[in-house]
Amino acid sequence: MAKNGGAAGMAACLGAIVGAGFASGREVVAFFTRYGVHARWLIPLSAMTLALLCALCMDVARRRGTDRWWDLYEGMPPWVRIGARLCAAMMLAVTGGAMISASGWLAMLLWASEWAYPIGAVGTLLTAWMVGRRGLRALGWISGLLMAALVAALLAVRMDSSAASAALLSREPESLFRAAGRAVAYASMNLALAIGVVCRCAQGTARRTAFLCSGLGVTLAALLMLSDSVYQRQPGLLGEAFPIVRLLAQFGRTGFFISAGLLFLAVFTSLAAVLCALDGAAQGCGRSLRAALTLGPPLAVSLVGFEGIVDGLYAPAGLACLMLVFGPLLWARRKLPLDNPLPIQYDRKNVQTIAQGKGDRCDEL
Repeated sequence: MAKNGGAAGMAACLGAIVGAGFASGREVVAFFTRYGVHARWLIPLSAMTLALLCALCMDVARRRGTDRWWDLYEGMPPWVRIGARLCAAMMLAVTGGAMISASGWLAMLLWASEWAYPIGAVGTLLTAWMVGRRGLRALGWISGLLMAALVAALLAVRMDSSAASAALLSREPESLFRAAGRAVAYASMNLALAIGVVCRCAQGTARRTAFLCSGLGVTLAALLMLSDSVYQRQPGLLGEAFPIVRLLAQFGRTGFFISAGLLFLAVFTSLAAVLCALDGAAQGCGRSLRAALTLGPPLAVSLVGFEGIVDGLYAPAGLACLMLVFGPLLWARRKLPLDNPLPIQYDRKNVQTIAQGKGDRCDEL
């Protein structure tokens, strides 16, 4: 039976986290670079928080013997269960909306047509939905390609001798306590949007949870450090919606197409992970209703626009997830057995069998 662990699982988790906001540089600038030298400790704080939350989710999923984040809250008081599920669904919808909006803007950059935005957004949405419903192997390969391309692009800019060497400070004074809170919210937000992929990795990595989670945290910290070191040298990028496009513009037409390809891969991997989680939550519903519950919420949120979502909604949504999504898991962990007596191995046949056995759950809320 196929397992969703190891390198493929870690790559899929990273692909879920490194969305358009990260790859474009918008998240890095908004959550870390704007604080100047303090980004050096804010980044490790955020990466450590994400690794701990990832370990918590995997541990609870393994103990419950499930690959569905929806089932992590079984047996909890109704108000806790409903609040956690709604909050996680909200975060998934917000992130999915940002990815859909970004895919539309990318299409407009490459195709000067009034139909570019809707075709790019809807086309990417439907393609990511089909990939998200399948196993993690394809998503892992796409995510691995994204990581390699992103690191190569950032290193090329970093080593360019013509890059400006200046420190990027925040536009307005902010307390370090608020900066730390935003760093923790960033970790919580990203783990919430990857929760569907994380739960599908849990059973295949029962004996390697610590290794996978620590590797995920270290890799994310390294990517953030590299990105921050690049954007610290470019003070004019603070107000840019897509800083990576401006950075790679120095390489001419080739740089432009590379940045567009990076952003599309990032959009696609994150959107596929989001739709994977939403689709798993809607298991047991009718085919049409399941598709509507999976595709409808992020499509509606995408109307807000990419920059407005990243700057205005990510931080408060991340803090809400920390309290409502991950807090109950920490409480429930104490009452669960150390391991499930019948651990589940995940392939398409088993997932379908489990879904049929559990029946219709659309009325749980």
